[in-house]
Amino acid sequence: MAIQHGLFQFTGKMGGVIGYYMKGKYYTRTAPAFVDQTPATRHAAKDFGTASASARIIRQAIEGEVSLRKDGTFGNRLTSAMLSVIRADWDHKAGRRVVKTGNLQQLTRMRFNKYAEVRPQTAVQRCFDGSLSVTVIDPLKQFGDDIQHVRFRAIALFPDFGLGICKTECSETVTLTREEAAQPLCLTIPSRNGATAIVLLEASACKLFENKLRPTGFRQLNAVDIIAVVPAKKEGRIRATGYTSEVVYNYVPAPRPFNGFVSSNPG
Repeated sequence: MAIQHGLFQFTGKMGGVIGYYMKGKYYTRTAPAFVDQTPATRHAAKDFGTASASARIIRQAIEGEVSLRKDGTFGNRLTSAMLSVIRADWDHKAGRRVVKTGNLQQLTRMRFNKYAEVRPQTAVQRCFDGSLSVTVIDPLKQFGDDIQHVRFRAIALFPDFGLGICKTECSETVTLTREEAAQPLCLTIPSRNGATAIVLLEASACKLFENKLRPTGFRQLNAVDIIAVVPAKKEGRIRATGYTSEVVYNYVPAPRPFNGFVSSNPG
């Protein structure tokens, strides 16, 4: 194993050399001359490739939207989690498994930065208009002893693993003081995208610098976690019942005022 230097750094196979990225650095190793794979090994390799490609779609979307610091293990941790998602698909044989929306729930509570976590409890709902409502129930839990301001922002990822793309939508950014954080905070992601949504919450500690609030650079004070996976919205349909018609809605109604009930499941 050797560390790559220079301007041209790569991942994947190039000639007789394999390049890969790990813990913030690029490495190379010699490719094996011959690999004798059993059918089970080939199937496992295909499923791993599916998991790796799916993880890359999500990772690139997060890295393109989040500017906070992360640790170098995020890519590997996400690939490992996506491999568990792929293996949970029992409807297809090994080597042909795909990402199932229900299995994506396994990504919940995954940290973008393993050194910091989103501490408050949260609740996520999809509204009639397609927007996503994210409630931070006790924002004060995110404050440390010497932190006076924390910024919150919600991010929704809408991955399409078939096309290999991922769209993103963000809520407004809200900065709270200790006094303001005593009440629940509601963030709205104004999206009409009814696809499956992976919802993240960004919480970054801020300090005054030259009379301006700026996020601190300490990785222990900047957190981005996946807090929920919201299934795709199903359109309302009309069902006839005798002489009347009843509208059946298969998605969650608009959020009601917070009443103390806490649910980690979307809807």
